[in-house]
Amino acid sequence: MYRAYGVPFLGAYEVAGQLLGALKRGQGFSLVRLGGGETKSLGHDIFMPSREINQRYRYEYAGVRLPDERLRRELSWGVRNADVVGVLPYRRAPELIRIFDYLKIKPTRICSAYINWILFDEGKGLINSIIGSQRLFLVGRRAQEALTHVKKLGWQVEGFTTLEGFYDYRRALNEVKKHKKARLILVSAGIPAVVLCSKIAREAGRVALDFGHVIDRIIDIDFGSHNLIAKKGDWERKQSKR
Repeated sequence: MYRAYGVPFLGAYEVAGQLLGALKRGQGFSLVRLGGGETKSLGHDIFMPSREINQRYRYEYAGVRLPDERLRRELSWGVRNADVVGVLPYRRAPELIRIFDYLKIKPTRICSAYINWILFDEGKGLINSIIGSQRLFLVGRRAQEALTHVKKLGWQVEGFTTLEGFYDYRRALNEVKKHKKARLILVSAGIPAVVLCSKIAREAGRVALDFGHVIDRIIDIDFGSHNLIAKKGDWERKQSKR
């Protein structure tokens, strides 16, 4: 499934070891994930027209509106500078290898794009072993809403900030920098998470994990794709009233 990428593939325990090692050494480290939205944002107007992407996938909820060449450059930087890149199985996103070749991106280590779910749902306590007594900082649209639920898991939260739209990541990064006691940053911010996680590692020297919709599951145990569709609809209605 992942051999086609031609770089070392890390399983869940290896990823957990990388994260733990960086935390123990006090070094910056970033794990980013490329799903359908990130892949199409990188490859827009190369392998699929922006107009078609906007009409079919509605990625505004994930923080982007295409075309956007600056966004592509920043996403490319985020992938190039990530320590580990989560990717979809080749059969799910065969265009990603072509996009990597076209943009001259060569990740050094990859893992499953579903690594956030694997660590949380299937990792037999792996996420708790990573977090341990670490002080966390939450980033994302539902970060504040998640506070109570995260604390019930016994996780220590140092602070949080929202993130709305791709270019809001710089403000979010500055908020992370202010909370120096937070060593592990959980980013649930859609497509901008790719850039933000790498910036956090490089500029703030923290460990950043692209946490994705796991935060929604923590808030709502019944969260699934049906909830996401409803939340996208609610968000779009609120945006239309502004």
